Amino acid sequence: MKYNQAFDSKKKSSNRDLLFAKYNSLGLKLLEKNNLNDALKNFVKAIEYRDDKPETLTNIGLIFHLKNKLPEAEFMYRKSLYFDNTKAENYYNLGIILSQQNKNKEAIEAYEKSLELNPNHPNTLKFLGNLYKDSKLFHKALKIYKKWSVVIPNNAESDFNQSLIHIRNGRLDLGWKMYEAGLKNNIRELFEGYKLETSLPWDGEPFDGNLLVYGEQGIGDQIMFGTLLPELIEVQKRIIIQVDQRLVNLFKRTFPEIQVFGDKSSIDSSLYKEFISMGSLCKLFRNSTSDFLKNRTHVFSDNKTLTKTIKKKMPHAKLLKIGFSWHSFATRTSSERSLTEENVSKIISSNNHTFINLQYGNVQHSLEKINTLGKGKIYTIPSIDLTQDLDSVLSIIKNCDLIITIDNSLAHLSSCLGKPTWILLPYSANFRWFEKIVPALWYNNTSLIRQSHENSWDNVVNNITEALNNTIASVK
Repeated sequence: MKYNQAFDSKKKSSNRDLLFAKYNSLGLKLLEKNNLNDALKNFVKAIEYRDDKPETLTNIGLIFHLKNKLPEAEFMYRKSLYFDNTKAENYYNLGIILSQQNKNKEAIEAYEKSLELNPNHPNTLKFLGNLYKDSKLFHKALKIYKKWSVVIPNNAESDFNQSLIHIRNGRLDLGWKMYEAGLKNNIRELFEGYKLETSLPWDGEPFDGNLLVYGEQGIGDQIMFGTLLPELIEVQKRIIIQVDQRLVNLFKRTFPEIQVFGDKSSIDSSLYKEFISMGSLCKLFRNSTSDFLKNRTHVFSDNKTLTKTIKKKMPHAKLLKIGFSWHSFATRTSSERSLTEENVSKIISSNNHTFINLQYGNVQHSLEKINTLGKGKIYTIPSIDLTQDLDSVLSIIKNCDLIITIDNSLAHLSSCLGKPTWILLPYSANFRWFEKIVPALWYNNTSLIRQSHENSWDNVVNNITEALNNTIASVK
């Protein structure tokens, strides 16, 4: 009897193995064809017969990851590692999933385990370095980036990432020199004309002829780097600049002595002798924090006629008129930099100031939600495109008493006008805002309000509501 039971058990086990192999094989074939749904069905069927096969569990995790079902993917990767904790790649995959869910401490642990098993995995070094940086573990981040440079020699991205840490911590001389690594592989998102240049960029020595300064990256970067132009003019008298088309009028009004072209314009090479990209001006004019004090009082110019016209469209306000922007459309960091509708509603409902919508992009649904959550409302100036019509945006800013914004292009548009501006920053902010300072070095009249804890706006919202209530008392 016992022999028969053992035989039946062995037979059932063999059948389970065969059925597992059948469905797993089908799953693999379908996965190769990128048929994710049918592949997933077969892998799930396979683990009904054998749920201890780490490769199958990993494949299910991969499919969940591709379908952006992150908690499910995390569960399957962890289950795979329970049965086999010897594969560096699985810890790496788990690290990615955890990082995408803002579980940074757990992601760091996963990447560190991956490196124990494979110390020279380039992507693990890169992403672990990024997480150390975002957790403000700067010494560890630099150490990992340097190791990444050893594994991949002439690694421009590693040098560039190191530069951001140095700049952020005030080591500007070294930082801006390493920032030049971003000119390689288009890391700094250079204008097309710059990428077509074949000679070396300008070395900072004055010469007889025109210097072409190419814009780079986004609108905010071009405005920020544009604050260096007054110092550049003192060194090189004849200058041409190329900026985003939406900024052409702003730069023409502010710097009438400079020729300004839009980014879609083709600039004939006969018009200039030397060239440089805007961000590279920093290594010439920003080698210490004291250098920022030289031209912070230089403000950009609005369209005075348009500003008067828009003044008539502004709502009546008993207290302050406050321009507000709460969302970032940045590809990689939008969730960390953006406020929720609940955050915004709490701020605008805590006082009797008048709030003006300055949030660009398709945010109508978000705006409607904010206006239904509490008693506070955000007023929208009619018939103005806040994304494309930047001159009108600047005129709205000029007609406000204060601007409150997260770290997006509006932060720079407001700050360059010298308008009192509060910029709300995530725990690990962009390198441009440095560390542990309140007044923004790049701009006058701009204050930085930082998260005290990762992924939490509570202290920022509380500080703002308290400050705005104190402002009510002072106005009254």
